[in-house]
Amino acid sequence: MRLHAKTILRLFKFRNVNQFVKFLETNPSFIIYEAARYHIFRHEKIKSLKNYIVSEYYPSRTFGGEIKGVLNEDLQKLSFKNETFDLIITSEVLEHVAHLSRALNEIRRVLKPSGYHVFTIPIDYSLPKTQTRAVLLKNGRIKHILPPAIHGDDISSGSLAFRDFGLDTHKLLEHHSFEVQDKNSVFITQKK
Repeated sequence: MRLHAKTILRLFKFRNVNQFVKFLETNPSFIIYEAARYHIFRHEKIKSLKNYIVSEYYPSRTFGGEIKGVLNEDLQKLSFKNETFDLIITSEVLEHVAHLSRALNEIRRVLKPSGYHVFTIPIDYSLPKTQTRAVLLKNGRIKHILPPAIHGDDISSGSLAFRDFGLDTHKLLEHHSFEVQDKNSVFITQKK
């Protein structure tokens, strides 16, 4: 099981995935959004739960619709209503978002009060500050400030990293009104 799946189980005081799944089955108002279709818990039953929503990012397709049964969402402009989710999960995603502030504001918008965002991001501990690698210009073109860094993904030939997170990551998150914990490189933010 992935480290941040274990972190989520501990956060909500579940002993194992089966107990977590049973909770979701009996509490349909507890809603989870994972910004990836592969489900970090790797449990078949989760795939059929209506309160466990997954998405992918297909930039050339309409956001908010489905592609092969999977929602297409842009973290910078989510199609969900305000205060929808108790938990949002992202795995190695935020470095690929062109406008980090927009994405964090959207995550905060769709979280219920006291909701959690549990996520992983690569952090370069040699960087005192997060550095911008590329920016998306108003005309849709990308301006590279540093040589392109492409990370592999499951749905395309790779995804451009717009930033390298540094030691100031906690402050960046707190700036967006999140309470921040770091548990073995798994970040837990809670909507204040």
